[in-house]
Amino acid sequence: MASAVRAQMAALGEGRPEGTPCERTSSLPAARKYIFRPSVEMPSSRTPNENETPKERIAGLRAARTTALFRAVNPELFITPNKPVMAFGLVAITLCVAYLGYLHATVENKKDLYEAVDKIGESIQQEEQEKKEAEMQEHIEKMKAKLWSQAEQHKEDAVDNALREAAANHSTFVQDLKLKLKKEIKEAVKKAKAEMKEYMEEVQRREIEATEQRMAHKLWCALQECAKEKMEAVAKARNQEREVALSEAAVQHRKHIEQLIEESTLAEELHRKTIEQLNKEKCNEMNIALSIKQKENQIEMEKQRKELEIVHLDQLEKVMITLREAENQVKTLQQKLEKMRAWKDSLETEIQATRQAFQRYIDVTFPDLSPGQADFILPFRTTFEPEGIPEEAEGSDSECEGHSHE
Repeated sequence: MASAVRAQMAALGEGRPEGTPCERTSSLPAARKYIFRPSVEMPSSRTPNENETPKERIAGLRAARTTALFRAVNPELFITPNKPVMAFGLVAITLCVAYLGYLHATVENKKDLYEAVDKIGESIQQEEQEKKEAEMQEHIEKMKAKLWSQAEQHKEDAVDNALREAAANHSTFVQDLKLKLKKEIKEAVKKAKAEMKEYMEEVQRREIEATEQRMAHKLWCALQECAKEKMEAVAKARNQEREVALSEAAVQHRKHIEQLIEESTLAEELHRKTIEQLNKEKCNEMNIALSIKQKENQIEMEKQRKELEIVHLDQLEKVMITLREAENQVKTLQQKLEKMRAWKDSLETEIQATRQAFQRYIDVTFPDLSPGQADFILPFRTTFEPEGIPEEAEGSDSECEGHSHE
């Protein structure tokens, strides 16, 4: 009997290693299949021993044979008895067969009884296994069909729901995108207007600064040229006067030396004749000649001085004419500069009024802004005030007047 039970258990656990626990496998969610894998060898009755008494051998039969036979017939009932009526019938039949075998068992027909019980158990187990396999296969096919139909239905429902959700999400996304794009376009237009206004103000300011700098540079260059021409003319006139005076003095000195040499030679000749007479006469002659020469030199010097004064006056008149022309140009430039300053003041007033109006617009539109938050829209502006140019102009004018008085 024990060998038969072991054979049935080996047939149930064929193809699987011993000592593994019971596994639960499923091909579909509704169809479950339980496979019994014994982790410990099934308890069975010990092999009959010839030395034991009949009571002990019968007690072993009574203790283990019924359980082993029932497990061999339907091992799944020990895991999940899904069919209680069939299980109860099988248990009752098995118990009846085992009890009848127990009642009729004797020492002489125990071997036949064991063989009969093994055969009955094998036949019952085989029939039950075939029935269960057929039922399980039918149940699996039904569950497959049902699951396939449910899956198709769920698939269609899921597709419809997904399409509806996608349409709703798409419409929501399109609306959000339209609002976002409209908001971004408004912000971009506002930012572009602010940047354009700032750029125009910057360009206008740069043009004004460049114009003022060009006018100031032109004025400064004109004043520098006038002063340079004046200094060059004065230096040139002085050098000419000095050269003329030096040349005249050298000529007069050379003449005096020649005359003195001649007079000395004559004096030596006369000295040899009559020293005293000649000395007196020579002294008188020398005094007369010297006075005459001095008068002549004085007359020549006066003529040269008058000529030099005439030349100097002509040159000075030319310089004064150029200075007057330069002064007229400076006055014209000053008038233009005054006009430019007046234009700059009007532009500055207009810019201040525009900034004040824009500041009032910002205060009305964004009343909750704290100080400094609107600096990127209306930044702080510093006015351009050129320094040093009027002072330089006045200094150059005073120099020109001083030279003209000279």
